[in-house]
Amino acid sequence: MKSLQDDALLRRYLEGNGEAFAELQSRYARLVYSTCLRETGESTLAEDAAQGVFVLMSQKAKSLVGHRSLAGWLFRTACLLSRNLVRSEARRRRREAAYEAPEPNEAAWTAVEPHLHAAMERLRPEDREAILLRYLREQSLAQVGHALGLSENTARMRVNRALDRMRKHLLKSGVVISTTVLATLMEQRAAYAAPNRILWSSRATLGTVVATKSVGYYLALLSGAWLAVLGGTAAVAGVGVTGWYAVGRMEAARRNLVTEPLQIFDGIQGTWQGQMQYVDDGSGKQFEFGTTVMVERRTDRIVWTARYSGTTSVDVMTIVPEAGGRYRIENGGPQSSHRLDGLYRLTREDDGRLVFNGESPALRAEVRLTLETTNGSVRLREEYRRNANEPYGLRNQFNLRR
Repeated sequence: MKSLQDDALLRRYLEGNGEAFAELQSRYARLVYSTCLRETGESTLAEDAAQGVFVLMSQKAKSLVGHRSLAGWLFRTACLLSRNLVRSEARRRRREAAYEAPEPNEAAWTAVEPHLHAAMERLRPEDREAILLRYLREQSLAQVGHALGLSENTARMRVNRALDRMRKHLLKSGVVISTTVLATLMEQRAAYAAPNRILWSSRATLGTVVATKSVGYYLALLSGAWLAVLGGTAAVAGVGVTGWYAVGRMEAARRNLVTEPLQIFDGIQGTWQGQMQYVDDGSGKQFEFGTTVMVERRTDRIVWTARYSGTTSVDVMTIVPEAGGRYRIENGGPQSSHRLDGLYRLTREDDGRLVFNGESPALRAEVRLTLETTNGSVRLREEYRRNANEPYGLRNQFNLRR
């Protein structure tokens, strides 16, 4: 399956081969999810949008046969569906002013990312396809050439030409950047790992409602109207669009993006004591230490300082709000072997838990930090995974009381 072109996989899918569709999903999950995440700015909405893109691809499979590569169609569909999902949910996010000057690369990416999709949409279709395959599907130039029927050298020239055209568009938007720096940023930051939830069952066939969402739900989003489909009561495989509008709103309410920069931590300032469970990255063995933790809210950050009984280790975790509702996390400290870094989105679950979701370049893994507070107790749980197809594994957990 992996060696087949996209159109060959679509033909097999139309013949009833579910594994062919699963291969297409796996092939484009990062591209679709990355696009949706940038458009929506929130992981839950991005997952719903990405899932919808694949539902629509299944419905339009016949019309898509003949595309050597589906990257361009998936990119445009992801943009349109994500924008209409955000619009229909009336999600207006406040942009937080940066609290301190970010690192040069971070500053450059912060300037580029809001204009990235517009720059790609202005490209010629063949140039955009090359950019999407190179940076969002993370293919080598040889693979890009193979997918587009070009030599490796021609693929390189096409990618470079597209980057230069993107640079010129960014310049018109007030972003001054070189083609070399733009290429580096695209390679390092353009693709986000796609969550498992958007990779629905490979047994799905045409006309089937997938992953608890009706096809009508996503078609309505793509057209920009929730209730205009067949008078607002259209049912696909027995599921109404109106009903899914209510479900969508409840799902959005359950995991709201948290944009209060630091006030959310006010209730846990001070000194805490308890235990820290730690799983060694290399051996997988679990250890437990007595610990004392000081949580301080400073002017522009939260600092979590942990000391451990019987050791000289001191871990210092710093949480700093960034623009666009993101949080930068740094972890280190004297005699510390624990390292955590990266940018994270913070959401509040329906049970009140705060959850940071992001990727740590130092760990080369997706990371999830969950903070739970009750009367007189705090639990901070850090989990990670290096493969989107695997469940999260425990890295460490603090169980603390006043």
